[in-house]
Amino acid sequence: MSEQIIPEQITPAQWRELNRQLVELQMQMAFQEDVLTALDNVVTSQQQNLDRLTKSQQRLERQLAELSGAAEAAPSDQRPPHY
Repeated sequence: MSEQIIPEQITPAQWRELNRQLVELQMQMAFQEDVLTALDNVVTSQQQNLDRLTKSQQRLERQLAELSGAAEAAPSDQRPPHY
């Protein structure tokens, strides 16, 4: 663990270095916040697309079931192949 520094013992050069490090950390944090916002937007958009595709798939499955049921229930007007 590092030694605790008393503010009165810090030289002007050390204050400048601490300030530089603080500014660097603030810039990194701002960049990470921007990245998180962008990623959140991507996830939100993907979820909306997934919801839309899920609804579309469900609608198509219902249509297919209706068509399959109608095809099975409809009498065949075609002659058997042996005629």
